Amino acid sequence: MSQLSRQQASELIADIKVDNGGISREDREATRPEVLRALASVRRKLAGATKILVNNLYSKDTRFIYELIQNAEDNSYADAIGANKKPFLKFRLYPDKVIVDSNEDGFHENHVRAICSTGESTKADSEGYIGEKGIGFKSVFKVAAKVHIQSGPFSFAFEHMRSAEDDGLGMVTPMHEVFEELPTGIRTRMTLTLLDDVKLEHLLKDFQSIPDSLLLFLGKLQDLTIETYPLGGATSSVTYSKHEYHKNGQDVADLVKSVRNDLGVTTVQQKFYMLKQEVRGLPYDAARVDKKQKSIDHATIILAFPVDKDDVPVLEQQHVFAFLPLRRAGFKFLIQSDFVTQANREDVVHTPRNEAILAGVARAFRDAVLRFCNHESLRYQWMRYLPDDSISDDFWGNLWTRIRDLLKQTPILRSWSEEGLHYPTRLRKLLLANCDKYGEPLLRDLREEIYLSTRYSYEDVHILRRLGTDYVTWDNTVDRLRHDLGNPFSKWKSMSSEEDWRTRLCKLLLKALDDTLLQNPLETLKMMPLIPVQDGKWVQAQGRTVYFPNTGDIPIPTDTTLELVHTAVADNKSWRKLLSRLEVNECPPETVVASITRLYRQDAEASISLDSSIAHLRYLYWYLPNKIVVLAPEIRLLNHEIKPVPSNEYLYFNDLEDEDSLSQLFQKSQDGDMGNPGYSINFLHPGYLHAVNVSASRNGKSWLWWLEHVAGVQRNPHIYAKHSTKLSGEFQYIIDHRSEKLLWILKRFWSIYEEQIEPVAEVLMTSEVKAEAGYRVDLNLTFLPLPRLKRLVKEYCVPDFPFISMSPQPHGEDTKEWDFLECLNVTIDDNIYFYLHAMIEMSVAYEAGCDPLIEDAVFGLYDRIQKQCIEDPERVSDNFGTLSLLYMPAEEWTDVRWVSARDCVWEGPEWLRSKRRLNIARYRSLEVLFKTVLEVPNASLLDILVDLVKMKEENRGSADEVETIYDYLWREFQTFKTDESQKELQDTFEKSGLVYVPRTNSWFPPSACVWADPHVEIPGKTSIATAFHSKKSFFTKALKVQEPTVGMHIASLKAQAKIEPKAAKIKETMILISLLGIGASDVLELLETKIFPVRLPNGQSCFATASSKSSSLEFAIIDNLVHQNAFQGKLPFLEFSLEDIRDTRPFLFACGLENRLTSSLADEVTDVQGGLPNVEMTRMLRSKAPALVRCATHYTMPDKRQELTSLYTLFKKASVFDSDSISRSMMIRLNGEMIKGERSTANFHLEESDSGLCLYLPKDEVDRVVCLECQLPRRLREFLNITDPAVENILGGVFRQHNPAVIERILDHAGIATVSISDYPESEDELPSEQFKSLSFEGVQRHPTPSLRPRDSPMPTSYNKAPSSSMPNSGQSRKNVSNDQETGYKRILNNVVMIARRRVADDMFSRIGSRDNPFSLLDALPAEVIQQELGIRTLDRDRRVGAAGELYVFEYLQCLHLTGFNMSNWRSVIRDYVHLHDEYRNIEPWSGKSLADIEYEDVEGQFTKFLIRKGYLLQDVWANERPHYYFEVKTTTSSDKQEPFFMSRTQFGHMQKVGFEDGKTATNVYIIIQIYNLGQGDSTGVNVYVNPEAKRQNGQLEFQTETWTVTPKLSFPSKPSNRDMTMTVVSSDKISCSGLQSTQSPRSSVKTPPRRTRSVVDGKRIIVRLPPPGGQKQSPKPEALASLPLPKFQSVGPEAGPSTSLPLRVTKPAAQQPSDPKTSPLPEVSSSSSANVPTNIGFKTELKSQLRAGHSDPSVKHSDTTPTDKKSAFNGSSVFGTLQPAKSSASNPPPGTGLFGSTPLPSTGTGLFGAAPFLGLFSTTPSPSSGTGLFGTTPLPAKPSPLSTTTSPPTETGLF
Repeated sequence: MSQLSRQQASELIADIKVDNGGISREDREATRPEVLRALASVRRKLAGATKILVNNLYSKDTRFIYELIQNAEDNSYADAIGANKKPFLKFRLYPDKVIVDSNEDGFHENHVRAICSTGESTKADSEGYIGEKGIGFKSVFKVAAKVHIQSGPFSFAFEHMRSAEDDGLGMVTPMHEVFEELPTGIRTRMTLTLLDDVKLEHLLKDFQSIPDSLLLFLGKLQDLTIETYPLGGATSSVTYSKHEYHKNGQDVADLVKSVRNDLGVTTVQQKFYMLKQEVRGLPYDAARVDKKQKSIDHATIILAFPVDKDDVPVLEQQHVFAFLPLRRAGFKFLIQSDFVTQANREDVVHTPRNEAILAGVARAFRDAVLRFCNHESLRYQWMRYLPDDSISDDFWGNLWTRIRDLLKQTPILRSWSEEGLHYPTRLRKLLLANCDKYGEPLLRDLREEIYLSTRYSYEDVHILRRLGTDYVTWDNTVDRLRHDLGNPFSKWKSMSSEEDWRTRLCKLLLKALDDTLLQNPLETLKMMPLIPVQDGKWVQAQGRTVYFPNTGDIPIPTDTTLELVHTAVADNKSWRKLLSRLEVNECPPETVVASITRLYRQDAEASISLDSSIAHLRYLYWYLPNKIVVLAPEIRLLNHEIKPVPSNEYLYFNDLEDEDSLSQLFQKSQDGDMGNPGYSINFLHPGYLHAVNVSASRNGKSWLWWLEHVAGVQRNPHIYAKHSTKLSGEFQYIIDHRSEKLLWILKRFWSIYEEQIEPVAEVLMTSEVKAEAGYRVDLNLTFLPLPRLKRLVKEYCVPDFPFISMSPQPHGEDTKEWDFLECLNVTIDDNIYFYLHAMIEMSVAYEAGCDPLIEDAVFGLYDRIQKQCIEDPERVSDNFGTLSLLYMPAEEWTDVRWVSARDCVWEGPEWLRSKRRLNIARYRSLEVLFKTVLEVPNASLLDILVDLVKMKEENRGSADEVETIYDYLWREFQTFKTDESQKELQDTFEKSGLVYVPRTNSWFPPSACVWADPHVEIPGKTSIATAFHSKKSFFTKALKVQEPTVGMHIASLKAQAKIEPKAAKIKETMILISLLGIGASDVLELLETKIFPVRLPNGQSCFATASSKSSSLEFAIIDNLVHQNAFQGKLPFLEFSLEDIRDTRPFLFACGLENRLTSSLADEVTDVQGGLPNVEMTRMLRSKAPALVRCATHYTMPDKRQELTSLYTLFKKASVFDSDSISRSMMIRLNGEMIKGERSTANFHLEESDSGLCLYLPKDEVDRVVCLECQLPRRLREFLNITDPAVENILGGVFRQHNPAVIERILDHAGIATVSISDYPESEDELPSEQFKSLSFEGVQRHPTPSLRPRDSPMPTSYNKAPSSSMPNSGQSRKNVSNDQETGYKRILNNVVMIARRRVADDMFSRIGSRDNPFSLLDALPAEVIQQELGIRTLDRDRRVGAAGELYVFEYLQCLHLTGFNMSNWRSVIRDYVHLHDEYRNIEPWSGKSLADIEYEDVEGQFTKFLIRKGYLLQDVWANERPHYYFEVKTTTSSDKQEPFFMSRTQFGHMQKVGFEDGKTATNVYIIIQIYNLGQGDSTGVNVYVNPEAKRQNGQLEFQTETWTVTPKLSFPSKPSNRDMTMTVVSSDKISCSGLQSTQSPRSSVKTPPRRTRSVVDGKRIIVRLPPPGGQKQSPKPEALASLPLPKFQSVGPEAGPSTSLPLRVTKPAAQQPSDPKTSPLPEVSSSSSANVPTNIGFKTELKSQLRAGHSDPSVKHSDTTPTDKKSAFNGSSVFGTLQPAKSSASNPPPGTGLFGSTPLPSTGTGLFGAAPFLGLFSTTPSPSSGTGLFGTTPLPAKPSPLSTTTSPPTETGLF
């Protein structure tokens, strides 16, 4: 079309104006009114439609912008493109107008006509045009009042005021406008004059709301610019441009937005991936037809997907376009197509055509996705463009449904392998929980992959779930886990798999187990081999017991028998948790501990590696029960050489960082110093130290603490040898070679040594250490080298002072830190001991004399000693009295000399030569020291001793002269006797050897002499009794010449052992010792001495010790012929005859060898072959069933007695057989070997089988008697589990008697409690049937019976002997007492307090000397309590005994309400042991100084009056005295009031110091209170000794200074004469025993009063009252009488019946007459003749002891060791009958009989009136193991019987 000229264009505008009804003003004025009205009507109708169309077409006033852009897009830009210019459209916004410029080709006529109409358009009839130009243009009048268009030749305008008066035709009626010049490049301009109400800022917002993507679907416009020119403001512009291109198979469009303002230019670029597709076959739509009304059935679909510069989808709500934006429909991609839109062009209409286009959009989206699947990044992100389900519009919501259905059916996703595409419903996304830390699957996929590629993010997978893609399921995981476990290269079973991988997989499985929606995931996993065990296998949880390798955090040792999970599990919490859910549990600690212990116990020699040992110890540290405070000894640790530590050696820590470490201490000197040879000790392997974290703690105890206190690893050199209280080798080495470190070690570890040092303190004190002067000296004679002491030594010129060598030297002056050395007597300050020792050193160094300077120093020391002697006057006196410390200047008759105080007198004659006088010039100022303190006397006649010494030295004088001197000394000694004079006399005689022996013209010290006849040879002793027979008092009392003692004989044994010992001589010495009486403490020093002759199995002999150490030879003592025949030549045995063993038994037992007796060692097993029933014996046995059950019940604890019900039935059905084929085999374990003896014939076999109890007796009559008397009672006792051997005598009596009444009497007398047989089930007493009687067992092998206890029988109560090896630490404090000890000891304390308080009312002090009530046992504690708590002699036990005794006395004194008496008076260091008593729980140890256990200042005389009232003090002497009392308490648990007790040297000295003569007063009174029988209620005995020094002098107390023991001596009447004594036997039915009543259980059938026995000693008669036979009152006919010399005892009670006196005379045999039981006949006792009964020296004493219980003096002790109700049975014979003469036979001696019995008694010694064992008073056979009373079974004193050849055991008790 040709271009019009401006004129033509103007004319065209005028024509259009006219056509549209427009007239000018001139024409209006010239036209008739009616014409104007008609014209106005037409215009109004036309304008109304136009106005309505414009107002209703668009909902927004700003729609004109899109219409203008649309019109611009529809224009042609051929000229611009031809000129290589981009088509553009520019808006310039002003406050009052908008200018729109474009470079389109320009308006043509048709364009002008179309814009001036309301229905015409110039658009082509093809798809792609976006609107109707004429109608759309009218939208500008929404904001504009006038629009001026200038394009090409046209310049015209439209006006519309949007008011009611405006008819609206101005929008289509053009008006010519003047041309304006347009800028270059602008071909068309529209100027919109804005309405008055349109604001620039509002308009600007409308322009800013234009989508940035507007140009994307415009095919022609390439640039769009919007410029703003605010009034008075800065201009700005926004330019949109588009760039399209093709890249990598994708159509791409870049939109660029440039913003220019006063800040500069900002450019934003947006990238879009484009997809264009043609859709055809669209349904007909009237809105889409061409001018020929033909349907346009095709349309182009364009999808644009915004991405950022990295090709990541930009997710924003995008517009749907129908060439111009319609609305945001909920999609994140842009959709462009030729949708049929609503009239307002703001949305599409729902038509079939649009639906078809919509289906095409879905297909296009699918195709775009497939194209994206090949894009490097979008292949994993395209799903982000998917719409969600929130689209509410039905039309656009249908698009999402179509897209979803298409994508589900299309392979569009990549798998993990990235190979190919897969349907979205097939793949599964792995969650993070399903992946390792690298993002890889925890479990490999199968061949048919389901794992979605990891490059799909979880957010994107969430989107994909709408397409059917989901996460991996539990079933998927199980399938792949099973596949992995079955794979040879299983990752689960590979322990090298990464920990993180396993943790993640375990967490995944655990999560499944917690998922309640899954079906039995636990059962599924339990069937899989998921558990690694430590043998390398993988096992399933189902059906197995598997434990975790740890308890808590502590690994269980791997070498146990437990099936443990692999240790790697312990490091992985998730794995461990998973296995826990699979029922893998933690092993109970006690199970592990038991398994560890079992490892060591099963094979003590098993080699355990270091790692295993460490693991064991670590586990035990954490889980060993708290009650186990010491590790089991079989669990041995490894030393630094990785070797087990021997059981007799210690293990030590080695702190290498410590310069004073033990390795430094014990290593060999590197410089070759032979003084430090080194000492090999065991150091704990360092691997143990790091087994447990150093900061770890269990129950507040660290690992190192546990190693030290429980495992026994030592930090300090142990002071004891292991299993001993002797000094250890380590400590001995320190003393010998590193003594310079000794004190530092003691100081460093004193907190440990303080409780241990007491037993070895004496050894340490006497150990030689190196002094600074180079010599060695006893430790207790050394001084601490403190600087101050060294200065004093230098000041006083003391040479070679014994400072102990120390490295390093102590530097401080403070001695407090060295106070602990006091217990070792190491002096640490300048006390009196320091100056005394300095004095000693001076006397030695300057023995030949001193220069004046030294002499001044000597007297300076004297002055210092005088000032400080008050510290220890006794020590000063002792030193000056025994050492030559007095410097005597030269005189005319003698040179300079050093003498002792005993060599001096204060004043004396000038001619005195035996002593030096001190009353001279330099000594006068020292009078206090020498006269007052040292008590240097004036010259006395005792000085003659010196002359005696000189006489000896000069070998002058005759025997008469010597004897005269002895007489003189004795007289002087008696006249001026003092302790000092006696000591001086003794010391002088001892040191100078002043005992003269005329027959050899020799001199001996008293210690080398013995007061004995010459025929009694004491090695190393000279007998002097013959030479000075009239001087016994002088020698034994003044000089203390000893009579033979045990100690002497023991010393003799030791001396013999040092030379070549001779068995005969040793045996003779042992017999002598046994005769004197001996205790275990007497032989301690012999235990390691080889004095026992032993015959070895090879026939050779040697000497062995009694030691129980493993290194010692263990030998047996064959004590009967049976064992001699069985074992002789098979084992090492003591080479003594049976007689020798009998004679030396006390010595052997004292040495602790009682367990070496073969009777104790041998285990005997009997068996039998064959046997015939013995009906008579069976009947007899069954008849004894009630008696046997009664015995068993009596010795069984109450809570066990119900278990004896079957025992009655057992005996009632027992059977007895005769057999001559009973044999036995014996075995002895010795030296770790089991030695089998020769098999021999036996006399008894007992067997319990299913058929019942069977007893086999020998057929031989003699053997049967022996069996019934010996084997049967013993084996039945063992069978009944009765531990008391005395019951054998009762059982013997039961079996010897057949009368049930007699048996019942026997049991009653034995104190056996009665039992109601109705308590037991009835059992028919069936005798064996005829078939049984004829049955023979010949040839039938019986089973051996090593055990005799019946099946299921209870264990009766027994008292266990305390093991001798149990020696608790002497330093054990009260806090270490076990709960059992606390309970038992507390009971003892409660008993003590109760009795003490009761005694206040009973008057404990009521009798001078003692208190004893042995038969009041109501409050006595059970013997097992005393035995358990106080039975084992240890230092701690002795302290507890002592503390209990002190509590007894303290309670008594406190109850006397003495003024000022309180807890401060109790000053014993052991008093805190009673803290277990509730009233003394807060008691503290006494820390002050004390001279006795309890002290009391009697300021008001209360206690003095109390003692006067009780007869201890004399009224006329003590009435007004107020002395200070010292109470020393001595306590024993023994019932023997004469048992020696211990006094220390200090106590002895204090006792002597405060002693006073009878009848005189004193300011201090010393009282010894002896408590014995502790814990036995009112039987607790008390002996009170006021002023014991006087009792020592008069012999009531015997003091042994060698052992520091005190023995109370009971006083008896004068020596008995050989006058006749009458024994009277009285028959009575009213017999009672003084103080003791036999207790009987009441019987239902017979009621009898308690039977009592009373023995009375009246003058010369012994009255014995016996019950008459059968309970009738009748007198027996006495058959015998014996007369014995007895002391005159007070008569007790009246005689209760007729009596007959029979004479019995005792005569003394010739001296040294041998007593052989085989050759010495018993005395014959008859009514007509007297018997000569052998006696020996000391008979009177022994008889006194045996008859002591008959004394009326209540101070005489009775036995309560064994209650008579258990022991005093007369189980031998009938009570009255004809006395059988006792005859002796060397081959077969007859059994002894009772005095009034006719039935043969057992071969053992018997009591005087019964069959109970006796001390052999009337028998030649050995007595049993415990002596018996004169009238019963109660043991008698442990002394040889005067009428017996045997020696009784060491048990001394009273008459009953």
